[in-house]
Amino acid sequence: MIANREETEGPWIDFKKPVLKALPVLDVTLLSGDQRRELASAYDRLADQTLQPFPQMAGDPVRAEIDAAIAQALGLPDFSVLRTLLAQEPIICLERL
Repeated sequence: MIANREETEGPWIDFKKPVLKALPVLDVTLLSGDQRRELASAYDRLADQTLQPFPQMAGDPVRAEIDAAIAQALGLPDFSVLRTLLAQEPIICLERL
């Protein structure tokens, strides 16, 4: 979503409806029962946990556990490096590189 944002005046961003419609979204109705149960279990386990602010996402253990649960349920490789890279983006870390 961040890559598809519209810059605005000041510290805000905007998302246009046609852009949002084109974004790929997981269709949970296509998941197997085991996958849905696995994701539901992860949700139940993590729902009350507090996420750290975006600039601290690289070291956030809750975000890491969410990513691991999604990767496990969907049979994806470890993508934690993406969270680390995303945390370095100026719009996320609130720093100019």
